[in-house]
Amino acid sequence: MGPWNRIWILFVIVAVGLVLSWGQVGRKAGQRLQAEPGPLLRTESPCRPWQAPCAAIGAEVALVLGPAGARRLLLKYVGAAPAELAELRLLESGGERRAWTLTPERVAPALWQLQMPELPAGTLLELRVRCLQPAVSAVFPL
Repeated sequence: MGPWNRIWILFVIVAVGLVLSWGQVGRKAGQRLQAEPGPLLRTESPCRPWQAPCAAIGAEVALVLGPAGARRLLLKYVGAAPAELAELRLLESGGERRAWTLTPERVAPALWQLQMPELPAGTLLELRVRCLQPAVSAVFPL
């Protein structure tokens, strides 16, 4: 076997290794994309929904969260497609990641009222709204 044949075999082995490794990268990226809930809307800063309405904004949708009385918040959806609130969780941002599940009251087709429990400081409100494919998510500080 000549020196050129050995070099040719080396290049073939390297090429096969690269093809197989990129195939693995593509499969893992696809699994990660399926596991993620969808695009995360950008929350405006500063956001203090107990004092004044604040928004989480995306390309085609927006969620506005604002005060509605004692320990109540109003959530308004703004967008072209009709919306359905898919998931609503309160996350404690301290050392423990304790989560509460809330049941919102639908006031109008794109408006929900949230009755909030007593919350520790630094709690986050995580929302998932099904309006587009995939659903959009937002995180509001409380």
